[in-house]
Amino acid sequence: SAAVDPLPLRAISLGQSTLAVQGVQGRPVAIQSVGGFRLKPPRLNSGVTAAVLAMGSPLEAGLMGQAQAAIPQTVEAVTQLQQLVAGIEINEGEEVDLDGDRALFHAAQAIIQGDVGTQVIYVTINGFDTHSLQGPKQDALLRLVGDGLAGMFAALETTGHADTTLALVVSEFGRRGAENGSGGTDHGQGGLSLLLGPDVEQSTVIGEPDLGDLVDGDLRIMIDARSMYDNALRWLGASDSMVVDVLGGEWNDLELLRAL
Repeated sequence: SAAVDPLPLRAISLGQSTLAVQGVQGRPVAIQSVGGFRLKPPRLNSGVTAAVLAMGSPLEAGLMGQAQAAIPQTVEAVTQLQQLVAGIEINEGEEVDLDGDRALFHAAQAIIQGDVGTQVIYVTINGFDTHSLQGPKQDALLRLVGDGLAGMFAALETTGHADTTLALVVSEFGRRGAENGSGGTDHGQGGLSLLLGPDVEQSTVIGEPDLGDLVDGDLRIMIDARSMYDNALRWLGASDSMVVDVLGGEWNDLELLRAL
């Protein structure tokens, strides 16, 4: 049977749960809304939390024991995170703030500065599925992501946490090379990724997409997305064998990070 992770906040998904941070021995804590993240015992029955925790001592091995052991782990994770994100404001009145997405960057910053053993934070920003009116939507969303990352790293610099932080930005789907009839683009192969942080070797752009040389209307694939995850895994301390187990091979030819 898989052992219970002693660090309940090792992996956290902000905005949406994802398979990218799930493993055999651990599952991420998923927070869809920073504003609504808190324990909610039944009204006038605050003792229910203690009663549930009393059920959390594993009585048997196997799947049931794992489920029982997960109860106190989950409550501890929720309690710790609730304290970290309690003071974060959600700018619900602003034009671009999809479900409090701006607050997710503030939450990621608070978690990093909280030093609670978190190794991976996965932040999901929705709204990029732009089949229509892509221009204004994408402009606002890219500003949201850019400002969120810049503000987070600026804050981490002041507390000394930037030196131990690496941001990997990826898109889970690409877009076609040509505009459709609705002022947007449909699903395709075109996409981009970036790494941000003090350990990035240099500021550079790799690959030059050629809109005049498309493959069935899509950009040619120039960089395997697994190379980005290879760099991120090695930054986390993964060995060659671990990288092969996760990605099915080694993809570290880009040499994006400084020698660690």
